[in-house]
Amino acid sequence: MIIPTAGRTTLARTLRSVRRQDRGDIEVVVVSDGDQPVAERIARDEHWGALRYLHGPRTGCWGNAQRMEGIRHASGDYLLFMDDDDVYRRGAFRRVRQATSEHPDRVIIFRMRRFSGLQWRRPAIEPGEVSSQQYVVPNVPGKVGSWLTNDRYESDLDFISETVALQGDPVWNRRVITTIEPLDWRDPGPWVRVRRDSWRAWLRIRTRLRGLLRST
Repeated sequence: MIIPTAGRTTLARTLRSVRRQDRGDIEVVVVSDGDQPVAERIARDEHWGALRYLHGPRTGCWGNAQRMEGIRHASGDYLLFMDDDDVYRRGAFRRVRQATSEHPDRVIIFRMRRFSGLQWRRPAIEPGEVSSQQYVVPNVPGKVGSWLTNDRYESDLDFISETVALQGDPVWNRRVITTIEPLDWRDPGPWVRVRRDSWRAWLRIRTRLRGLLRST
């Protein structure tokens, strides 16, 4: 279980959703985006035997470098990924254990509950259908995709596309294991702050363009 963190306080909620389902067979690697005192404190407060906290590189790039750092340190048979503001649903790991038992050594893509509904709606590796929180990937050295290629950050879609090219077609499981929780905009973390600031910049540009069009 690899969790990149930007230091949001919601990390505590994320870790609790994992801990309550741990039967002693889950390895949890939390990787920070640079120095994150809040995340380090939460990891210490919520610590149990399976949890490790790593100081990752400071990038501000949506957790991609932190996931790659986590993969390098992971020793489990399967890789799962979670963001620091999402949660696992009750019974999620029971479903994961059952699926990996029925389909050993296969990539499995579960469903996730988003604000807009379920993801995936149809089993297809394409935009809007897959995200890292849905993946269960056999931890096979040399057969796991990357979020970083030639110093360029890739998407969750690129990662899973590369992984299934190396490991074979995925198993699509209709069960929901994760939920994207509403963000606390008072504590957005740097990744969300970048997105929010970009949105505001776009709105300013749109307003200026409208003004120019009206003046012509």
